[in-house]
Amino acid sequence: MVKVERSFLIDSALLIERARRTFFDTPLLVHGGKDFTLVFGCLRDFLRLRRELGMMAGAFVAGSAAHALATGNIIGDLLAILKKLGIACVHAPLKHELQLAAAISSRFSAIVTADRRFLQLCTQDCNVVLFKPTGQPEYERMSPETVKLEMGATPEQVPTYLALTDGPPESALTGQQAARLVALFGDLDSIYKSLAKMSSAEIRMKLERFESCIRGRFAAGMCCTDKHRRDRGVDPESFMGIDTKENCKTLKDYGFFSLLPLLPQQSNIRSEVVTAPAQGGTFRAVVDRRGLEVLESVVGMSKVCAIDAETDNKDPRKAMLLGIAFAAKAGEAYFLLLVETVLKDIPRSAAVNALKRIFSSDVDFIGHNIKYDYLLLRRIGIAIKHVHFDTMLAAFECHGDWPFFKLQYLAQRLLGRRIKSYRDLLDEGDGGTELPFREMVDHACQDADATLRLYPVLSSELAERNLEDQYQHQSMGLLLRLADLEFSGVSVNVRRINRLRGSLLAEALQLRSGACREAGRDFDVDSEREVFEVLGEAARSRGYFGPRRIPLSMLEELAITNPVARWVVQYRRLRIQVSRLESISSTASRGVIHLLFNQIRSRCGLLSTTDPSLFDIPPQLGLESCFDRSMRQFFRHPEQGLERLAELTKDPVLRKVRGSRSQVDPCMARHPLMQGLNCDDFLLSLAFGLSDAKLSKRFLIDRLRAATIRHDLERRYRVMFQWLNAFCRTTQAKGFAASEGLKKYIDGLRCSDLARREQALEHAVRWLVRY
Repeated sequence: MVKVERSFLIDSALLIERARRTFFDTPLLVHGGKDFTLVFGCLRDFLRLRRELGMMAGAFVAGSAAHALATGNIIGDLLAILKKLGIACVHAPLKHELQLAAAISSRFSAIVTADRRFLQLCTQDCNVVLFKPTGQPEYERMSPETVKLEMGATPEQVPTYLALTDGPPESALTGQQAARLVALFGDLDSIYKSLAKMSSAEIRMKLERFESCIRGRFAAGMCCTDKHRRDRGVDPESFMGIDTKENCKTLKDYGFFSLLPLLPQQSNIRSEVVTAPAQGGTFRAVVDRRGLEVLESVVGMSKVCAIDAETDNKDPRKAMLLGIAFAAKAGEAYFLLLVETVLKDIPRSAAVNALKRIFSSDVDFIGHNIKYDYLLLRRIGIAIKHVHFDTMLAAFECHGDWPFFKLQYLAQRLLGRRIKSYRDLLDEGDGGTELPFREMVDHACQDADATLRLYPVLSSELAERNLEDQYQHQSMGLLLRLADLEFSGVSVNVRRINRLRGSLLAEALQLRSGACREAGRDFDVDSEREVFEVLGEAARSRGYFGPRRIPLSMLEELAITNPVARWVVQYRRLRIQVSRLESISSTASRGVIHLLFNQIRSRCGLLSTTDPSLFDIPPQLGLESCFDRSMRQFFRHPEQGLERLAELTKDPVLRKVRGSRSQVDPCMARHPLMQGLNCDDFLLSLAFGLSDAKLSKRFLIDRLRAATIRHDLERRYRVMFQWLNAFCRTTQAKGFAASEGLKKYIDGLRCSDLARREQALEHAVRWLVRY
């Protein structure tokens, strides 16, 4: 028997589950009085995967898991049409797909599934294409190396690892705990024989208490291969020749016309979509004088060098610097420890002095979120002379609305390399000091190495998009300024903030009194229980059957028609602003506040701060007057956004209003439906493309009122809305927004997901008006 290259063994349970999630068991395709919706979904996903993964041959396995997801009739229909199409399938209703696959996996080059138990079948010759329930990428090709990297276990140890980690939280260990036990003791029987040797009483007690559950999961996850069963002798059938007239007729007979274009084998398919493991590198710990000399020499002779700091805390204002990694050449990195107990023939002061010499050189330093490293080094008296490149900011500049910009995500998506995060290495609640010495060195070095490898990839992307100047002058220029502000702190007038807080509290008391007056009884507006007693019946009439507390989103829906709910929502919104002001004043020390700035949190490219948050507070409160001039330009106002729209769109009505002394549109001020609304905020919300439903919840008005105001304002500011419509069409077509020589790339602009595309367009307009 000769193995066919790119032959795939397909777990039918995966396709059935995907089809169920897509169609929600709704009968959409009926043929001959029978529902073929799930069959259609399975075939569609199979044909798409055939192109995506470059399948040349393969077969299906259908067992007990498939029968648990669909009725026997549906499984029978699926098997019948697969047989007509000439696609092989192993069917055994009483056997799990894992058992079926184990008997014949050696005949295939890959197994396609979403069940992690199949990872025990991984070999160098047969990988597992593992689909993930959520997140990006959608699937990952797992080899024995990637299984070891991701789980800390070999394929043979996968049943033990999953038995320890799957299941309810009370009976499951963390991935890190399971990986350590597997590494120390081996399989499950050996682990239970070694309970007395375990240092953690908590882990030992959990293993003893839930032994039967864990052993049950282990038994369910083991594949008992029976290689001698003759009825399992199925070889991969070729998928190259299924584009035949007979198969086209079969699909037409079932009414599957939309699948016909998927039958031909594409010539430009990706032959493999492989997430490669992180390549082994030379990672060295620097703990003595000789190592220090080598480090200085290597970094000094390089043009660019990637760095990564290891600390015991994510907050750079509180973190202790444990060491820093340097990577000047791909696959080679050095980690300089700054822990006195680890250093050998040099004191910590000598290591710090070496760092001062290194960072004062003419080497260009790059990092992932390098502002974090910059602040840590400044705190111990070291300034980086040349901060050259930040891979996190570069990825944000090129892609805009990716779900993550952390190093692990970028390394996997752009380099095809899996690297471990801190979360993978530490148990919950641990800090960097609990990380074993060798793991700390490897983790820091792998991050620096990945950052160095990302540098040319992202530099090329910036060049392709003509973003190099914008990135260096705008993004990196702002980064350096923010880094200095984080280090030196920002002056704040705490007394003025407390006065703002006092005025808001007085307004909040009025809102609370209004709520009680409207309800006809006194109740605690801050109490979830008492609010539910007052509004629970109204919430249930709107279909709410949750716990005895009403979330703010439901309260906002009730507030559209219920006066009591409107008072409560306005009160709670105000209380949120009071809390934010309190967090600012409590964080300040001697009139100075040390903020953490974030350049990528806002997908429309606006600056934000955390711990505390400044720019989420409504601008009409005048918070910017509490800060010195270095901060005031970062605050945003709806008036400035409208002035920018007037300048860009040349709308005569808007230009006349913004040029008047009052800057108030008399037509809007007299509009009967606009009474009580913030006119500028409403007009901007329309410009951003908010739907009537979102306008209704934001301004607590019914949808008819929102639609009527929209109609009237779009007529009054016709030129502005026509210009914005043209801007959105051009932006979507190009995949980026452009204005005044600047560009904003947002991947979602060309996404097939309508909701994501609409959100991307909103981000583009917000970027345009800077609000």
